[in-house]
Amino acid sequence: MKALAVIHYPVFGGPPNRYTKIGPLLAAAGIELTMLTTDQPGDAAARLREAGLDVVSQRLGRFRSGRAHGANARMLASLPRDVAAIRRLLRERSIDVVMVNGLVNPHAAIAARLEGIPVVWLLLDTNSSPLVRQIFRPIVLRLADIVMSTGESVASAHLGDAQLGERLVLFFPPVDVDGAFAPNAERRQAARAEVGLSEEALVVGNIANLTPMKGHMTFIRAAAELGTTHPDIRFLVLGAEYDYRDEYTRSLHAEVERLDLVDRLEFRDPGSRVADLAPAIDVFWMPSRPNSEGIPTAIGEAMSLEQPVVASRVGSIDEAVEDGVTGALVAADDAALLAAATIPYLDEPALRREAGRAGRERARRLYSPQACADAHIRALELATTRRAGAPSRGTLERLAGYGRSGPVVATGAAGWSFLDYNVSSAGRESARRIREFRDAYKGRRCFIIGNGPSLRRMDLSPLRDEVTFGLNRIYLLFEELGFSTTFLISINRLVLEQAAEEVTAVDSTVFLNWWSRYHVPPGRDPIFLRVTSAKPRFSKEVDKGIWAGATVTFGALQLAYYMGFDEAILIGVDHSFAGTGPPNAVVESAGPDQNHFSPSYFGKGFRWQLPDLEMSERAYELARSAYERAGRRVLDATVDGKLEVFPKVDFTSLFDPKDVG
Repeated sequence: MKALAVIHYPVFGGPPNRYTKIGPLLAAAGIELTMLTTDQPGDAAARLREAGLDVVSQRLGRFRSGRAHGANARMLASLPRDVAAIRRLLRERSIDVVMVNGLVNPHAAIAARLEGIPVVWLLLDTNSSPLVRQIFRPIVLRLADIVMSTGESVASAHLGDAQLGERLVLFFPPVDVDGAFAPNAERRQAARAEVGLSEEALVVGNIANLTPMKGHMTFIRAAAELGTTHPDIRFLVLGAEYDYRDEYTRSLHAEVERLDLVDRLEFRDPGSRVADLAPAIDVFWMPSRPNSEGIPTAIGEAMSLEQPVVASRVGSIDEAVEDGVTGALVAADDAALLAAATIPYLDEPALRREAGRAGRERARRLYSPQACADAHIRALELATTRRAGAPSRGTLERLAGYGRSGPVVATGAAGWSFLDYNVSSAGRESARRIREFRDAYKGRRCFIIGNGPSLRRMDLSPLRDEVTFGLNRIYLLFEELGFSTTFLISINRLVLEQAAEEVTAVDSTVFLNWWSRYHVPPGRDPIFLRVTSAKPRFSKEVDKGIWAGATVTFGALQLAYYMGFDEAILIGVDHSFAGTGPPNAVVESAGPDQNHFSPSYFGKGFRWQLPDLEMSERAYELARSAYERAGRRVLDATVDGKLEVFPKVDFTSLFDPKDVG
C-alpha cells in the first residue's frame, strides 16, 4: 500500500514528529509512506528527510486563523492550482490512500476524491473556532472514508453527534517512552548544564512552539505569580519561533521584562534536540488556551520523563492527564490557578515522584509508537477496504460524498446533489417524469401503506381498487394481497444497498433516492428523487427535491401532495419499535423482525437504522400544516398506532360495508 500524508505547515511540530516515529513501523507493515509538505521556509521538510522519510515539497496554500483575510483569499484563489498539483502527484506515485492532517486545508481530500482514492482525515486539535468546525463538519463527513482523532473530545468538538462507528479511529501521538524519553540522571544533568541550571534548582518548564494557542502568556504570568512564594524556581520554555508570528514573540519577551523574570525564565529553541533538553524540567506546564489542543505530544514526553503535568483542561488533554494522579488540570487562561495547582508538586518531593511514576506508566500505555502506528494501519486498511467495496461513482458524487450512516445527502453536499441531479441525463429524465404526475390525481384520495405489524390485523382487500403508495419492502406482502401498490417509494440507503434488485422488480411505479442509482440492476426503470437532509421543509416541488424527514412515509406524503391528492390516509404507520438505541444508528438484525409485518422484513443479518421518532414527528407536523393550509387533509387509519399528529379514522368506515371483511 502506498500512502501520502499531507502537512501544510512548514515548521516541525506534532504531525511531522508523529510520522518520524511511526514511519518505520508503517514500512514494516508494508506501507510505503510519502510526505507532502509546503515549500515555504521552515524545518519540517528537512527534519522529515533526516528521519529517512520520502518527502515531496511543493506550493501548498493554507488557511490562516484570525483576521488574515487577504492570505485566506489568496489560499482560496490558489486552491484549484494546488488540487491539480496534488492530483498529478497522486498519479505519478500511484498513491493508494491519502492522509489529511488537520481540519481546515481540504486540498488533498478534494484531490483524492477526484482521483477516486480513499481519504483518512486526521483531526488533531481544537484550534479552529466552533463556527469553522461547523462549516467543515459536512465536508469532513463527506470527503473522508475514515476519520482519525486525537481523543474523543476532539472528535466530538468537530463531528458533533455524528455516529461514525468504525469510521472513527482514535489515537495518541507517539513518544519513545523507553528510549529517548526514558528518565536518566546523567541526561538530566547534561541538559541542566547546557541551559545553565544548577542540579539543585527546581525547574518548571514547557515544550511548545511559540504560537498563541499554547498559552505562553499565561505561562509567563503564572511564573510571576509562583515567584511571589517560590522565588528560587526557574522556568524553561523549549519552542521554536515562527517568522510570521514575530509580533507575538516580541510581546512574550516584553511581558517577561515587565514582570521582572528575565533572570529566571529562558526561551530556548531546541531544534531537533527536545529529547536532550527536556530532562532539565521537574514539573511540566501546558497552559494551552481554549479552542487549541488535541492531545499534545509534549505531555506524553513529560509524563514519560516522570514529570508531573499541570495543564489546561482543553481539547482532549483530560484523556491524557489523570487529574490528581499524574498531575493536575485547571481552567484555561487562569495564571493564578496554574500556579496554585503547581505548589504541592514543588513543596512535596514524594508527591512529585509519585505523580511522575504514575505518569510514566500512563505514557507507556497511551503514547506507545506501536499503538499509534497500529491505529494508522487500521485506519488505512479500513479506508481502502471501504472504498474497494463502494460502487463506482461520477466526479460530482465523489466530491459530494455518499451517505454511509444515513439515507440522505447532508447539508454540506446539498449543492453538489442539486448540480449532479440536474446535469445528469438520468436526473433530468427523472425530473421530467415526476412533472408528469403534477396534479394528475387532483381531488382524489390515496392510501399510504406503512410496514408495521398492525397490517396483520387489517383486511386490506378494499385497497385493490384504490391508489396506493407502498414503502420500502412492502412488496413482501404483494403475493398474499393479490395486487401491487400503485406506487412504491424507497429512499433509505441501507434498504436499497441490500434490496434494490427486489424493490425495482415490482409491478409498481417505483421512486428511489437519486444516490441509490448505482445499486439498480441494468434494465430497470425507476424514477429518481433528489433527497436531502438540508433545512427541514415540506416540498411542494418534488421535481426539485424532497426532505427525507427521517421516514420514507414523509417522502410519500410529499409525493401525494405533488400529485394533487386531497386526502392521504395512513395505515400500518405504527410509530412504535421494539428495542432502543441512538437514532439512526446502524444495527444488524440478530433474528426475526418484530417491528414490521413480516419476520423477514429486516430478518437476520439485514442491516438497518434505528428510528428517529422525534425527527419523524417534526416532519409529520410539517406535512399536516402543508395539507391543511391547502384545504386538504391527512388521516391516520392505523390500528392502535402511536402517532398522534394526524386525525384518527376507522379504516372500515372509509369503505362500503360490503367491501370490508
